[in-house]
Amino acid sequence: MAPADATAKKSSGASGTTVLAIWFFLNLLITLYSKAVFSIHKFPYPLLMTAVHIVCTSIGVEVFAMAGMFEPAQLDLNGWVQIVKFSFVFTLNVWLSNASLMAVSVALHQVVRSSTPVFTIVLTWMLFRKTYPFSVLPPVLCVCLGVALTVRSTPTWTVFGLAITLAGTCMAVLKGIATQQLQVGSMKLSSIQLLQCLCPLAIVELLALSAAFGELGAVIVDENLTWTTGMHLLGIGCVACALNLVSFKVSGLVSVLTLNIAGNVKQVATCVLSVFIFGGSLGFQLLCGIILASVGAFWYGIESRKLKATVGGADKP
Repeated sequence: MAPADATAKKSSGASGTTVLAIWFFLNLLITLYSKAVFSIHKFPYPLLMTAVHIVCTSIGVEVFAMAGMFEPAQLDLNGWVQIVKFSFVFTLNVWLSNASLMAVSVALHQVVRSSTPVFTIVLTWMLFRKTYPFSVLPPVLCVCLGVALTVRSTPTWTVFGLAITLAGTCMAVLKGIATQQLQVGSMKLSSIQLLQCLCPLAIVELLALSAAFGELGAVIVDENLTWTTGMHLLGIGCVACALNLVSFKVSGLVSVLTLNIAGNVKQVATCVLSVFIFGGSLGFQLLCGIILASVGAFWYGIESRKLKATVGGADKP
């Protein structure tokens, strides 16, 4: 290998590691920060919290566009129809994630969200009649057992909280499926182009929903809100913006398997840190549930990667 090529490869690897570390930190931060704003700073408005996320992300994306860091999408009428349809899934996904984080503990939220393989198998069969090989069944069962142990060891969960967390996980899978269709179909949009198109629509939808559900009226007369709360909302909006932009960058620098490993390490770290920050006990059963769900999700990622490699080429190492 030529010295220039070796230097370039080393630089690319270092860049990927740095961006992955930033992605990991931002993922960890946004979950714990959102829970703190909901529970410690008494901001029980998940729709408006989500709107803050999207407004800040939209501003960041437009700054990137004005700086010439990507080409804005050129869509025809049919393309915009598809974007509008997708915007409802996008909005519901972020809203349900925030609402469930407010309704249940961080540990339960993270572990239930790791059950995406179960929803992926069910929804891909329902929508596309696609079946998976038997090799994915053991990791899926491992995830289910981990979720069950976590639910059983979480004394403060409610049926409503668990239901909305499961609904949010299902919506996250639907969003992933729809995103893939838009990115690999005829439109071929990048993640950041999708964000540029989606954010304005999502803001309108979230404000309409917040007015319909009474959040907008309630926040106007809420005497508990302070400038400190406002600063924290701005801070979490900036974190959400940074995470969305870094997520776009990191997917081009590291493999899906590496992201899968980092995501599962992040999940365990979030669960453990949440116990120390928000109180509670990290009992043996809860710890087993977290580890089982994380191992199952990681195992499922490996099996999925093997399946993709046999069908249409391997992912980058």
